[in-house]
Amino acid sequence: DNNHNNNNNDDDVRQKKETNHNDDDDDNTVGVLSRVDTIIICMGTWHFTTEQCNAGGERNANGNTTTLGQQTELIQLLSEEFVSKRNYTVVWRTTPYCSGKAKNGTRVGYADTDWYSEQAMNTMDDIRRRSRGTSVNTRRSSGSGGGSRSIQYVDFGGAIRPRSFGPDRIEGDMNAHYGSQARLVLLQMITNRLQEHEEER
Repeated sequence: DNNHNNNNNDDDVRQKKETNHNDDDDDNTVGVLSRVDTIIICMGTWHFTTEQCNAGGERNANGNTTTLGQQTELIQLLSEEFVSKRNYTVVWRTTPYCSGKAKNGTRVGYADTDWYSEQAMNTMDDIRRRSRGTSVNTRRSSGSGGGSRSIQYVDFGGAIRPRSFGPDRIEGDMNAHYGSQARLVLLQMITNRLQEHEEER
C-alpha cells in the first residue's frame, strides 16, 4: 500500500510539472521574457566595425541580407510583436564607438556607426508617425523618442561621442567597451526615458 501511494504521489508530481510546462508553452511569451515587461536592446558595435558589415547597404557575410535590413527588421519586429501586441516597453539605445584606428588611419567605425544610428532613429520616428497619423517630427532635442504605444529610444552613441576617442575616451576592458562612468550615463538616459514614457501613458 505504501509503495502504491508513493507511486501515485510521483505520478501527481509529474502531472503537475507537465501541466505547468504546457501552461508556459501556451502563454503568449518567449522563454525568459515571460518574467519581464521591459526590453533594452541595440545593435552591437561589432556590427558596424567589421569588414563583413558595412554601411550603405552592402550585404553581410551570409549574403542573404544587409546589416541595415537586419536592423530595420529587428526594430519592426520589436515594435509590432512586443510593443503593440504584447504591451512590452522596449528601449532601443544607439550604438557607441570602438576606440583605436582602422587600417586606413580613420576612426574605427565612426561614420558607419553614426549612419546606422541615424537610420535606426529615423525608422522608429517613422513608426511613431504612422501610428499617430501625423507627419510631425517626434524626436526630442535630447535625442530620445517614442510614444506610449511605440518603441522608445535613447541616443547613447550621440551622448557619449565626445568621450569616445583618443585620450578623452572613458576606457573599458576592451576597445569596444566603456568604463563605469559611461555606463552610468546610459542608465540615467534610460531611466529618464522610462519615466517620460510612464508620464505619457
